[in-house]
Amino acid sequence: LILDKALTLELAQFEDSEFYDKLNRARQEASVKPLSLVNRTFALAQNAVRSRIGRGFIAVRDSEVAAQSLGVDLLRYKALAFGISGFYAGIAGGLYSALLNFVSPESYDLFQMVLHKTMVVVGGLGSIVGSVLGAGTIVSLLELLRKVKGAQEIAFGAILVGFILFMPGGIVGKLKEKLRGWDEPLHRGRRRHVDAAAVPVARPDAR
Repeated sequence: LILDKALTLELAQFEDSEFYDKLNRARQEASVKPLSLVNRTFALAQNAVRSRIGRGFIAVRDSEVAAQSLGVDLLRYKALAFGISGFYAGIAGGLYSALLNFVSPESYDLFQMVLHKTMVVVGGLGSIVGSVLGAGTIVSLLELLRKVKGAQEIAFGAILVGFILFMPGGIVGKLKEKLRGWDEPLHRGRRRHVDAAAVPVARPDAR
């Protein structure tokens, strides 16, 4: 009992110390820095998609034969896509390990793979904004189902199959249906709308 009281007193003094204030300040800064990092990587991904490299990725994704016929180097672009995906996976793994304060092989099991696949499918395949929306949706559901851990895998499996069958476009597909004119352009510049009435039409000579 005496030792418990002494330990409680020491902990109370430790909480009132200057070191504890610095620790709280460091934790607050650590919660802000990942947000800025996420914003920068999001902007980097958008710029990459709107660049020549991103359009090459889209061409390879849609049809390898057509992309190769247009002069796209398949090996180069596939290796580049693998490297960029590894870069983003490394950043995500670093932030995840900093959140858990512990890293082990068991933290990156099959459930994590299913979870990330579900995020992409729910948000919308081929969309950067959809990936962010899907990640936010799945993380929110994960927090709601935290008390029922055994049902998480079943729930996310059902969500994945449901979106593949009934909403293959994901959340972004529904947004494009509801919000007309909303799109993710593949060019950095603004698209110029050409008035059809202003375009001269060649007419056959009347004889």
